[in-house]
This record gives sequence, C-alpha cells and structure tokens, in this order.
Amino acid sequence: MRMSRHLIVRSAILILIVTVPALPREGLSVVSLVEALKANPNDAESWRELGIILFENDMTDRAGTCLVRAYKLNPEDGQTLFYLGLFLEDKQKFTLALRLYSRYTKIPEASPYREAMEGRYRILTRRRIREDIRAMIQGEKALDMRPPTPGTVAVMPLAYKGADAQVAVLGKGIAEMIMTDLSQIKSLQIVERLRVQALMDEIALGQTGLIADDQTAGYGRMVGAGKVVFGDFTTGGKNRMQLDVVCGDVINKKYSDPIILRDAVQNVFLLEKELVFKVIGEMGISVSPSEREQIQSFPTQNLQAFMAYCKGLEMEDQGRFAEAVEYYNQAAGLDPDFQKAVEKSAVNQTLSRSQDRRALRFGNVMTARERQDFRERPPDISRQMLEARRMQTVHQDLGSMIRTGVDSRKSPEESAIAETGGASIEDALSLPDMDRIDWGTAFEDLDEPPDPPSLPSVP
Repeated sequence: MRMSRHLIVRSAILILIVTVPALPREGLSVVSLVEALKANPNDAESWRELGIILFENDMTDRAGTCLVRAYKLNPEDGQTLFYLGLFLEDKQKFTLALRLYSRYTKIPEASPYREAMEGRYRILTRRRIREDIRAMIQGEKALDMRPPTPGTVAVMPLAYKGADAQVAVLGKGIAEMIMTDLSQIKSLQIVERLRVQALMDEIALGQTGLIADDQTAGYGRMVGAGKVVFGDFTTGGKNRMQLDVVCGDVINKKYSDPIILRDAVQNVFLLEKELVFKVIGEMGISVSPSEREQIQSFPTQNLQAFMAYCKGLEMEDQGRFAEAVEYYNQAAGLDPDFQKAVEKSAVNQTLSRSQDRRALRFGNVMTARERQDFRERPPDISRQMLEARRMQTVHQDLGSMIRTGVDSRKSPEESAIAETGGASIEDALSLPDMDRIDWGTAFEDLDEPPDPPSLPSVP
C-alpha cells in the first residue's frame, strides 16, 4: 500500500535527524516540536529546542528564526541566550552577539550556559578592542572621538633591553603591579591591561600612522589616557636589575625625567613599590594613609611564582589560554596566597573552554546529565559520500530484481526525500511566523555594552 505524503515527509525528517543530539526533554524530535508549535505558537521551550536541533544540523537561517522567537517569549532563558549568541556569531553580527552575551551576569551561576556566555563575551570583547585599536592606528577611526582625561592613566609594559630572554616577561608583570597599585588611588582611573596590550601588539606589527616624535601622546589618546607610564628595564651582572621609567602628560605633552632605580632582581617587588611612589610624586597626586597602606601590600613575594605568573600573562596575550592556566596554576602552587594567580587561572579556564564555538556545543559547558543524553552528531551528507553510497547501492542491486520507476542509484537518504515529490525539511517546517528576521527590532530591548567594553574582573 502506498504511504501517504504526510507520512513520507515525516519519515524523511526522521531519517535526517536520526542521530541528532537528544535533548533533556525526552521524546523530542523535529516532528513532535513542529506539532507542538502548531498547537501552541507561544511555546518558548519548543521554539528553543527546535532552533537548537536546526542549528546543530547547520540549518542556520531557520534556526535563527526559531531562537529569536524563543528569545522574544522568554528573554531570560540561559540556553536560548547562549545558542542565539552562537547564531549571531555565525551571521557575523558580533556587536549583537556581544550585547547578548553581556547578559551572562543575569544567568544563575549553577547554569552551564552562564560560563559559556561569559567566555564568549570575554573573547568577543578582546576581538572588539583589537579591531578598535587597529582602526585608529590605520586612520580609519578618529583619535579625538573620546578626548583623554587627566585622571586616566595607561601603564605600558616595560620593554626589556637585556640579553636574558628568560626574564623578558617580567616587563608585563611589573607593569601590571604598577597598574594594580595606582588603581588604589580613588582619583585615578586605570586603562585596562587588555586594551593597552592590544595597542602594543598592533604597534609591534608596524601599523603605526603616528609621527615619531609624538608617539607616546598619540598612543595615550588611543586608549583615552591623559597620563602614560612607560619605560624599560635591564638585567646584568650579579643578578642586578635597573628600571628606567618616564611619566608622561598626554594632554600637555610633557614628560618627566627618567626615574632610574637599581637593585637585585630578587628585590623586584621593593623596586616596584619605590617606583610607584615616585610616579605618584611626578603626577602631583596626594595619597591618603589608607591608599598608601593598600599600595604597600604585596600580591606575592615569591620570585619564582611571579615569573610563572608573568609567563601566564604572555600566554594569555597570545590567546593560548590553556597554557596560561598551567602557568597561573604553577604560580599559585608556588605561593598559595597569590590570589591574583588563582583568579587569573579561573578566568583563563573559562576562556579556554569558550575559545572554540563548535566545541562549546558539545563540550564542557554541558552538565553530566546533558552529556549523557547527547549522542554523536551525524556526519554531513556530502556529494562525495552520496556518490559512494550510490555505488554501494548499485553493487548490492546487481543480479537482483529491478523495480520499475525506482532509481536504485540513490542512497536511502536521497530516496526518502525524493519520494515526497521534492519536499525538503525546509518545506516540512512551514510554521506560522517563520519569516525573515527583522534585525532592526529583534533585539531592540538589548542594552548596548559599554564602549569601550568594561571588564572589571580582568585587569
């Protein structure tokens, strides 16, 4: 007996999704979700689950429509926000994705999607900062859009002028200590290390359009700083270290005489404190007793732990987050009281797990129950695979009875769809309100992320 068209379409859909990841709600399939939505178009959970199934099977446009609908019905659902963010990234709509991911703070901490959203937020923020800096250096974005303020300070990594490559990474760590200490002064605002490092990376690539005699002022303006601290350090015989640091006034283009300090490398923590108070003096800033006490505290006094921490900073700046975690953990192991190393390790673990968007869809962000429920994603049915399946079918049919009207060269997947009269899964999903997304209104309730993006927990 010939099957009805309706049943054939359903069979075709089931063949296509036979190994689609199972979902926490049991018994779900494209067919059941379609039926549920026809009965109740305001079922946010079904819109979400249908969107996820389609997204995982690379039916991106239709998945986006479903996920947007789910978002409109329930804008606080972490799973919807996460997958919708991935969809927006696929569509190269990174600003919208950033705005969406910035809501990770509103997701319960127990949700696996909170960390996933936070990781993508941090990664996209890094990307946005670098793009902004690159655009300014290349002259594509005006430098004076955001005039520098006198109380904003940018601390550049100290350049190493010595011959021992092993200690070169100290320049990043010393600069970060200076930033941390200056941040204790309430009248100052410190430019994020991430933004400063993005600037230094672009400068290192030789993409400078600034006048040589005015580089420092120009660099300061790019990151909105009214004051800059920059310089270099060297190491030499008897394990000695010398710091040469200048404090610059970007607005008035005035620079202090070099602050030159020398001591043993093992006393780098004392050197840094002495340097900070001299920089404060050059800036003409009054420091309260409580601020002075905070500045005088040490994050660590273990040189080996600090060296490992500096290597972690280097790996993080290169986007090698898993390696950064190893160095931060090493630093925390050498000094269990080194709290900044512990915090950095946690941040970079999130970044590492969130770095690969595709891995996120089946990776560590899922709970143990979800991982148990998920099955392997089916391979794509490529042209080469279909040709191979056709040859296999032809071989199996040799010597058998040939049925009139049936193309025995087709694979089972092709035949199931062909027998519907050309209907595809897209045709089978002709639901109400499955129109093109109006990007002008779909996310109008999303707040703009701060510009420049604020990362208070990432120094």
